[in-house]
Amino acid sequence: MYDCRFQNNGHLHLHLSPARGSGSVITGYEPGRQADHAADLRAGRESEGRLVQPGPGNRYAVELFLLNDHFGERPSEKVVIRVGEDGRSRVEATGVEVNPRVIDFGTCSSAGYQHSSAH
Repeated sequence: MYDCRFQNNGHLHLHLSPARGSGSVITGYEPGRQADHAADLRAGRESEGRLVQPGPGNRYAVELFLLNDHFGERPSEKVVIRVGEDGRSRVEATGVEVNPRVIDFGTCSSAGYQHSSAH
């Protein structure tokens, strides 16, 4: 599990399941607004995705079916969140015919994540 802070999308929480090859992204939440971290996450919006090959220098890559109820800007695009080995992360729009383009960037960390049995 990773907590992230992105330039445009604000706070994101990634819950990754390598064994299942899936991941979920929770957006639209503000850490510390609710009684605990689990309540903060329940106040957000969840998007489902799948883990894909992360590429060089990345620990994980999550290809999303939706990010905040939207695909990439173009119908042929997909949204991918790449978590770098050093914590630097980016959100990319990828398409069949074009090179990936970065649509957001920030940092992700598993440190400071407060585990809760409700999560």
